[in-house]
Parts: sequence; structure tokens; C-alpha cells
Amino acid sequence: MPAVPLEEDFKILENKLLQLKLDYDQYFLGSRPREPVMLRGEVQKLIALYSNQAIQNTALRFKFGSICSRYQAFKRQWNEILRQIEAGTYSRHRFKAELHERRRHEEEPPTKPAPEAGKKGDANDPNDFNTLAKINMVSAGIVYKFGN
Repeated sequence: MPAVPLEEDFKILENKLLQLKLDYDQYFLGSRPREPVMLRGEVQKLIALYSNQAIQNTALRFKFGSICSRYQAFKRQWNEILRQIEAGTYSRHRFKAELHERRRHEEEPPTKPAPEAGKKGDANDPNDFNTLAKINMVSAGIVYKFGN
């Protein structure tokens, strides 16, 4: 008789694992705002619970083993994608960022041509002593007041 509740529990565990996979897919696509950690914790607890029990029925033991291996494969995949997201190398995020960057450049009005550098007294001349002094003071956090 104890095989029936285990079989039902494994069906529930399988459904939760399927829901967890769908939730992670939605999270990685951006339609879900947060990672589904609550459901992942529930699945992890159930797997830990049944891993510590002796399952006598061979078919149920095989089913549980396949659920565990599927969960481990998903977990490895999710952790890799999460690592890529943190590192900024996730391909979907990079694609979106490049798309936004292209749109931003298309919407930007054309800029005026820069004045010729190197003219005597030019405030934008990078070789001018006053310009270098201003840059150094700004980067050091010093407020400056020059005649320019």
C-alpha cells in the first residue's frame, strides 16, 4: 500500500519540476521579474526528503532517479545561465543591449563637428596646459576658477 502515496508524490514532484522549468524559462526571457527561488526550494526539499528514504518498488525508484537526474541537468543549466547574466555575457541580454544601442544611435540628432584642436588659446586643445590642469583638478574633485 505505501507505493500509491509515493507514486502520487512523484507525480506532484514531476509537475512541480515542470512548473519550475517553465518559470525559469519565463525568467530568462524577461517576462518574469524574479527568479523562482521558492519553487526551486520546494523541489529541492522534496528531492532531499525522498533521497533519504528507501524506495522498495523498482519502478518507483527508477522514476525517482530519472526525476533527480532531470532536476540536476536543469539546475546545472540554470546556474550556468545565471552566472552568464551576472558576468554580462548572456547572449539574449547582449542582443537586447546591442538592439537598444542601435536604436539610441538612430534617434540621436547629428552632432556638430568638433572645433579644430591645436589652435592657440583653444579651450579644447588637449595639449594646452590650462586644459590639462582643469582635467586634473576635476578628476581630483577640486573646484577650479579660471578666466576661460
